[in-house]
Amino acid sequence: PLSELAKIFVAQVEEEHQQNNRSQKRTDKVKAIVKTLLEIVGKDFAVHKIDDDVVQRVRSLLARTPSNRHKIYPGVPIEKAIEKAKADKKEPLSPVTQAVYLDTFRSMLAVGVKKKFLLTNPAEDVKPLKRDTVPAEKKRLPLRPDQLKAFFEGEFYRSCSPAAEQPYSKSDRAWRFWMPLIMLFSGARPNEIAQLRICDLKRTDKGTLFLDLVNDSKDEEGDETEAHVKVLKTETSRRKIPVHSELVRLGFVKFVEAREAQEKNSTERLFPELKANKYGNFAWYASRRFNEVFLAHEIKLDARRQCLY
Repeated sequence: PLSELAKIFVAQVEEEHQQNNRSQKRTDKVKAIVKTLLEIVGKDFAVHKIDDDVVQRVRSLLARTPSNRHKIYPGVPIEKAIEKAKADKKEPLSPVTQAVYLDTFRSMLAVGVKKKFLLTNPAEDVKPLKRDTVPAEKKRLPLRPDQLKAFFEGEFYRSCSPAAEQPYSKSDRAWRFWMPLIMLFSGARPNEIAQLRICDLKRTDKGTLFLDLVNDSKDEEGDETEAHVKVLKTETSRRKIPVHSELVRLGFVKFVEAREAQEKNSTERLFPELKANKYGNFAWYASRRFNEVFLAHEIKLDARRQCLY
């Protein structure tokens, strides 16, 4: 049955990812894709019976599967979700995402060939039904200047300002106010900002303020501590970002100094309210709230490719 081949394939992927220090998030993504493929083909379907007809069925269903299916239609079988998505005019998976699913299917069947469950791989040359017509530089679209203006002048964002007449009352106001500004004036990623520590605001010998984005930190014993460790997306992400004069004018340095006065340890985070998810991403909640609530509340997005970062 296909479920047995899937177990063998996933076990190989897990071992490879562990040996190459791949993230757990990437491993879980493969598992989720395999689960969907099992749903489409059937977990009890005999591997040796998988032919081009089966491959074309997978290809066709993926082309019609709604994006964020499990979020929009939780617990709904894939064919039922496709029907609902058509009625609700939901966007299907992008050609790029479909290609990832088909690549995983091809790789899984390649293991089946090696194990002699299949004579040949019928998914060897399969590609998404629809070609990807979006250039790489337009995969994510930036917010227009007028949209940025509308967001920063919006009622909710203004309420997060320390000087607001009717300020946002919850204790996690700081990141809601400072994260968009730091992104705007530095280009730093949300998770880089969410992980900032008090001690990451530094000065050069000539007095230039900068944010020190390093890959990790050590405690006094030389050991990494979960509370203080910082992880960047890639090794080339290590950099020092000058603090924009507008951030200084708006009070960012004073905010950091106030946080330093509150804490005994300068390695404490600037935004301690932001907690990491199981993949170590401290910005997951903030990014989700901005994309799903704050941006949508204040401005009208042109396309779903417009996003926070």
